[in-house]
Amino acid sequence: MFSDILGDLRFNCPVMLFGQQMARANPKNRFYAYRFDRRTILADRMQCDEWMGVCHASDILYVFSNSLMSLYPKDSQLSIDVMNSWTRFAKTGDPSPIGTMEWPEAFTDNESQSTMRWMLIDIEHKTGNDLYRDVCQTIWAKRYGEWLEKYFVSNEKDEL
Repeated sequence: MFSDILGDLRFNCPVMLFGQQMARANPKNRFYAYRFDRRTILADRMQCDEWMGVCHASDILYVFSNSLMSLYPKDSQLSIDVMNSWTRFAKTGDPSPIGTMEWPEAFTDNESQSTMRWMLIDIEHKTGNDLYRDVCQTIWAKRYGEWLEKYFVSNEKDEL
């Protein structure tokens, strides 16, 4: 439960809320979201206990070629899929496809209030919709707004 709260606070909700703001700001903004669901072969050595699930930055082992991956064919293929998608995204702004699957934009046609699509990256990739919507909208959206107003928005005018 603690890891769920921390994950929502630090990662899941900020991604979702940022994506909504991007979609609202300009319908031409393209936003892609993913959740890395593969528990890495080195998780235990990284002090990522089983109860923690997939730990932050686990995807990094798959982004950069790792010689240990060659010992695990499924992980090796996942690494190739991830490297290809990340490279494609850097070149074109679109990560599709990952493996054989199309990676949908999180929001399309300025639908910032409707479904948010996520790519769930694992040995078998799949997509998910509105994974964190309820908790982010009911709990965190108001809190983030208060924090932004308090710590980042100044009511003072800049003087030149």
